[in-house]
Amino acid sequence: MSTRELVEEELIHGALRREQLWRMIGLGGAGFGVFGCLAAA
Repeated sequence: MSTRELVEEELIHGALRREQLWRMIGLGGAGFGVFGCLAAA
């Protein structure tokens, strides 16, 4: 495997992993916000 292929693979898979991580953070933040609103109400 050439260095270029390794770099391309890392970019693609790294981006997918980051997207999943941000989605989890976003859902967690949204859920926490809703829970906070309900708890305060």
